Amino acid sequence: MKSVEQTLPQLLLRNYRYYGDKKVAMLKKDFGIWKTYTWKDSYEHVKQFCLGLIILGLKAGDKVAIIGDNDPQWYWAEWAVQSARAAVYGIYADAVVKEVRYSLKHGDASFVICSDQEQVDKVIEIKGELKFLKKIVYWKPKGIYYYTDPDIIFWADVEKLGIEYEKNHPGFFESLVEKGNKEDIAALCYTSGTTGEFPKGALISHRSMITNMENFVKNCQITANDIYVSSASPTWLAEQFFGITCHLLVGEQIGFPESPATLMKDLRDIGPTIIIFPTRIWEDIASNIKLGLYDTSWWQKLLFDLLFPIGKRCEEKRNKNRFWYMLRNITDLVMFRPLGDRIGLKKCRIAFQGGAIISSEGMRFFRAIRVNLRQLYAITEGGLLTMHREGDEDPETIGTPVDEEHIKVSEGGEVISRGDIIFSGYYKNEEVYKKLVVNGWFHTGDAVIVNDSGHFIYIDRVENLVDLPGGYKFAPEYVSSRLRFNPYIKDAFVIGGRKRPFISALIIINYESMGDWAAKKLISYSTYIDLCQKLEVYDFIEEQIKEINRSLPKYMQVSRFVDLHKEFDADEAEMTRTRKLKRGLLEERYSGLIDAIYQDKNTYSVEAPVTYQDGRTGIVRTNILIRRVKEENE
Repeated sequence: MKSVEQTLPQLLLRNYRYYGDKKVAMLKKDFGIWKTYTWKDSYEHVKQFCLGLIILGLKAGDKVAIIGDNDPQWYWAEWAVQSARAAVYGIYADAVVKEVRYSLKHGDASFVICSDQEQVDKVIEIKGELKFLKKIVYWKPKGIYYYTDPDIIFWADVEKLGIEYEKNHPGFFESLVEKGNKEDIAALCYTSGTTGEFPKGALISHRSMITNMENFVKNCQITANDIYVSSASPTWLAEQFFGITCHLLVGEQIGFPESPATLMKDLRDIGPTIIIFPTRIWEDIASNIKLGLYDTSWWQKLLFDLLFPIGKRCEEKRNKNRFWYMLRNITDLVMFRPLGDRIGLKKCRIAFQGGAIISSEGMRFFRAIRVNLRQLYAITEGGLLTMHREGDEDPETIGTPVDEEHIKVSEGGEVISRGDIIFSGYYKNEEVYKKLVVNGWFHTGDAVIVNDSGHFIYIDRVENLVDLPGGYKFAPEYVSSRLRFNPYIKDAFVIGGRKRPFISALIIINYESMGDWAAKKLISYSTYIDLCQKLEVYDFIEEQIKEINRSLPKYMQVSRFVDLHKEFDADEAEMTRTRKLKRGLLEERYSGLIDAIYQDKNTYSVEAPVTYQDGRTGIVRTNILIRRVKEENE
C-alpha cells in the first residue's frame, strides 16, 4: 500500500473526504462514559485548532511541545501543528520540572499544549526561561479556568479563533495542508537517554513516518476494520508510528482509555484487534495472570496447570496435523478464550511488544494462552527494522527485516539501516549525526546474530556487551529480561565482566506480589526496606533465580544477588521514562555495593529515605544482605 499523500495532514484530509461522519475514528472514555468522534469531528477540531494557533503566532518551522496523557486532543494538536508545516514533540506526563525545562529549552518551543493543571503548573514555573514561548494551551479546564496569566489559553478558545478566521478565509486550511512536503519535519522524538544525561532530539520527517508504516501495514495486513488501543505516550516513537501515523494511513479506529490506571479495565470495552504495548506492560500482565492463579479456586488452578503445557505444545506443533489443531481448539474453549476475555484481549488478532525485547519465555507464555504476540524491533533514528510475520514466529528471535534492501547487519554484527525509513538528523547536534550515519547507513548500536532462517537474534547494545573469563560474551539485557518475567521480580540490574568473574544482580522485588506472599506466610513487615531484607524473602527470591538459571547457559547464570533497598526511579534519572535502565549511571551510583558483591562480602551498609504510612519521612540505616545462589547439588 503506497500512499500518494506526502504528509500526515494530507492523509487526514483524504480520510475526511472519504469517510466524513459515516465512520467512527476515535472513542474516548470520560467519567465512565464513552464518547465517539467521527473523521469529520477529527478534521474539524484539527482545522479550527490549527487556524487558531496561526492567529496566535504559529509559523512554519516552529516547534510545539505537547505534555499530557493519551487523549484525542493529543492527536488533534499534533496534526494541527503539522498542518501549519511546524513540528511537534512530546514530553512525558510524569516528567519532573528538570526534564520539562530541558525539553522546552532545547526544543525551542513556541507553544506548549498541556492536558491539565499539573502540566500547566510545570510550564509556569519555568516560563521566564523560555525565550520563544508565545502561549500555553490546555484542554482540561479543571483547576485552571480562572488562572489570570495572559499567556495561558483554553483549547476551546483557540478553536473559536480558528472558526472566526475561517469565516473570512474559506479554503485557507485546505490549501495550507496541500502545500505540505514529505521532507517537512513532522516530529522531534527524543531518544531514551540511556547513554547520556540528556536525550537527543531526532528529527523525523513525514516521509519517514509514512514509509515505516507502509512497511508495517504491508506485512500485517492492517485494515480500516481494525481497532487499535492508544496506551503508550505519543512522546515515544512507537505511538507516533503505530498510533498517530497508522491510524491516518489505513483509517483504523482508535480507543483511548479513561486514564493510564484504567487501561486494563477499559480494554474489554474497546475490544482492540491490534495491540502494541511496551514490554513492561506485557510483563505486568503475565505477572497478574500468574499471581491471580494463587487466589482462584483449586480446580481452576489445576485446570490451568494441566492445559497450559498443552497450549505450549500446541503452539509448537501448530499446522503439523489435524490432531494438534483440534486439541488447540479444545484448550481455547475450556480455558484460554475466557481468560483472553477477562484480560481484554479476546478480539486481539495481532499483538506486538515495543521498547525492550521481551524474553523468549514471555513470548511463549502469551502464545500458549492464545495471544498472538510477536516481536517487533524499531529504533527512533533507524525506523521499523524487523518483525515476526504470521506463521513465522520464533520466540528466540526478533523476526526478519521488513525491507532487506535498506536493513542489514554489518560485518561487526551491528544492525544498520538507510533510505526513507531513517531520521533526518539530530536537532542542534549535527556532529553526532555525522558519526552515526556513514555513507547513508545509520548505525543503530544494537548487536544481533542472524540464524539460518534469516531471523535476527537480539543480543544487546554493542556498548553493553562485555567479555567474561573463558572468552564468552555476556549480554546483561538477555539475563535481565528473564528475571523481570518472574512475577516476584519487578526489575533487575545485571552485572558481569572480565574484572568481575561471575554474574551478579541487583534485584528489585515486586512489592505488591511479595507483600501478598509475605501475608500468606504470616511474615510481618513495615516498609519496602523491611520486607526486601527479610531472610525468608531472600530464600524465596533465591529459589526464583535458581529456576531462571536452569534456562541459561552456565556462564550466564546469576551467582550472587542483593534485594535492593529501593526501586529504580526515573525521577532520579536511574531509568528512562520508557523504563530502560541507565547502566552507566547505575554502575556509578551503586559502585560501593557492586564492589562489595565482588569482594565476597555478606552485607553492605546503606542509608535510604523512607516514607511511612502516616506521611512521616526519615532516614533508615540498614545493612543490605548479599546472597550467594547455591548450586543445584548443595
